[in-house]
Formats: sequence, C-alpha cells, structure tokens
Amino acid sequence: MSHNDYFRRKFEEECKKTRDALGPEFEDLDLGFVSIGFLDEVFKSGYPSKLRKSLQEDVERLKSEDLFGPADMDALESAVRTRAPKLYGILLMINQSERIIKLLKKDPKIDDSIFETSPGSKLSYCLEARLSEEPLLRDIAAEIYKMQWLVPPRFNSERHENFPCALFRFPFVGGPPAHKDSGSWGVVYRAKIADRHLPPSLNVQVSQNIFHYIKKARMFKLMRLCSNTTLWPVRASRKKIIRHGTSF
Repeated sequence: MSHNDYFRRKFEEECKKTRDALGPEFEDLDLGFVSIGFLDEVFKSGYPSKLRKSLQEDVERLKSEDLFGPADMDALESAVRTRAPKLYGILLMINQSERIIKLLKKDPKIDDSIFETSPGSKLSYCLEARLSEEPLLRDIAAEIYKMQWLVPPRFNSERHENFPCALFRFPFVGGPPAHKDSGSWGVVYRAKIADRHLPPSLNVQVSQNIFHYIKKARMFKLMRLCSNTTLWPVRASRKKIIRHGTSF
C-alpha cells in the first residue's frame, strides 16, 4: 500500500467512525467527517513521517517537472503540516495530492486560507466559483467544493454563518445531540463539538458549567432534508444562553 493510499484509508475509517458514533437514528445519512484535530494527528511529525513519505510519492509523480532535494522536502512537509493540512487531505481523498506541490510553490501560496472568510464575505468555506478562478484547481473545482465538507469548517462566534444544508456536516462527537428543552424559540439540543472547530472562547470544559447547545425548531434529521431550516449553536453558562448563529 502506498502512503497516499494509507491516508485515504485512514480518512475513510474516520468518516465511518464519526458517522457510527451518531447512533442508529442517523445511520441512513452520510454524516461522517474528518476533524481538524484528526488531520493534525495523522500528519504529525516523525522520523520519517508518513506525511513526508506521502509527499515523496507526490514529488515522484511530478519528477519531470519539479526536482526536490532534502531541503525542499523539509519546506514542503512543513508547509503542508502548518498551512495546508485540510487542502492536502482533500486532494488525497480525490486522488489529486500531487497538486499540492505547485499550489504551495505559487506566489502567493494556495493553502487552507482558501477555505476561510474572504474580504467582505460571511462564508467560512470556499465557493465553487472561487475555486474555478484558480487555474491549478479549475478542472477539479466541483470535486473540492463537495469534498471540503468532509472536514467541517471552524465556526466563528462573531458572525451568523450560512452553510448549504445538502452538504454541511456538523462535527458532532461523543454521540448524537441530546434533547434538553423546548420553548417558544424552538427545541434545544445539547451536543459536543470536535476540538478545534469552535473559537477558543467556546472551547471550554464541562467542569466550568459551560456547555455547547444547538437550538432548532425541527429535528436534526429533518435539517438534512429541508434547505430552509436553521440551527443555532449557542453557549449556555448557568442560566444565560448566548446565541452562536449558524444557518443552513
């Protein structure tokens, strides 16, 4: 098995694990995901690291165009680990991982910032139109747009974020959302979000009496079928609930 195939297998196993963790109620929905923390773990450094071996395979496929020495490999490995783990992971999933070499050689580099909010935008994901503007990604823009949801975005507590219902995957861990209460504003569910997907101000311990909730007027399962539904991830501290908006 190649190291590229090794990572693809790890991602498939993680998607199955996170999907199964939601329980039988959601087994007919494809909600598995790969967390940012998981990418950090599988791409961690070593002697030699599996990431470096995977990148060496990518370089080998482009050897007629790009010559890499040890110093070049060090820089490439560091850039992928620190600047482009999500982009490289997505490229691995669609069998286009060698493209990371030219993307990181560009000036400016094409890295994970492509999935972050652009000036004047409220999006924390990349539109297919934006991907199509990049010559090195134009022919696979549709694949990357769809695949980016396997690695859910980081949420932003300072704005109301909008996500496409048909593709979005919530990074739930520790089981499915649990019903907590109902009221005039809708139904409140308690859920645990994967590490690194919430702003630092919301990544707190349960022992501090602060929990993460999802507030919604319909069951989560129906959210996958209705494009006009809305989820409200909120922070609850004792009796005070602070809205953390997310729309689908």
